Amino acid sequence: VAVVLIPFQALTLVLVLATGQQLLVEVAPGQFLSVFETPFWVALVTNLLYLLLITPFLTAAIVRTAADAYLTGTPSVGAAFRAAAPRTHSVLWVWLILTVTVGAMFVPAVAAAATVGPGGGGIVFLLVVLVLVPAVFVLIRWVLGPSVVMVEGIKGGRALNRSWSLVRGMGWKVLGTVLLAALITFGVFFV
Repeated sequence: VAVVLIPFQALTLVLVLATGQQLLVEVAPGQFLSVFETPFWVALVTNLLYLLLITPFLTAAIVRTAADAYLTGTPSVGAAFRAAAPRTHSVLWVWLILTVTVGAMFVPAVAAAATVGPGGGGIVFLLVVLVLVPAVFVLIRWVLGPSVVMVEGIKGGRALNRSWSLVRGMGWKVLGTVLLAALITFGVFFV
C-alpha cells in the first residue's frame, strides 16, 4: 500500500500546492479568515484517479498478498503487483457495478427530495432512511466482490453473485467489519 499511496499522495500534494491560492474570506464584518483554495479540477482528477485506479489496484494487490501469505507463507510486493495488474480492470468493473447499483437506489429519494419544499426536512429524512436500508443490505452482500475476483478469478456479475452467497448468514458480522473499517479510515483521514 505504501509503495502506491505514498507517491500518489506526494504527487497530489505537489499538485495542490502548485495550483492552490491563499484567499481572504470575510466571515463577519471586518473579520477575515485566510483560506487555501485549490481548483475544482484538482480535486476531481485526484479523486477519480484514487477511485478508479488506486483503489481497485490496491484491493487486488492486498487480497492477492493475503492469499499468497496464507497459501505459501512467502508474500512479496513484486508478486502482489504481478498478480494484481492483470485483474485490476476486473476489480474496477466489480466496484463500478456495485457503486452504480447502490448509488442508483438513491436516485428516487433524491428526486423526491428535490420536489419537497423547504419545510419537508422530515420527509427527506424518511426517504433517505427508506433507501438506506436496502442500499446497505446490497452493499454488504456484494462487498466481497473484488476479493472474489482476485482469489477465485471470477469476474463481473458472477463475482457479485459469489460474494452474495459468501456473505449469506454473516451479514451482521460483515456490516460490523465494514463499519469498523470506515471508522478507522475516517479517524486516520481526520487526524
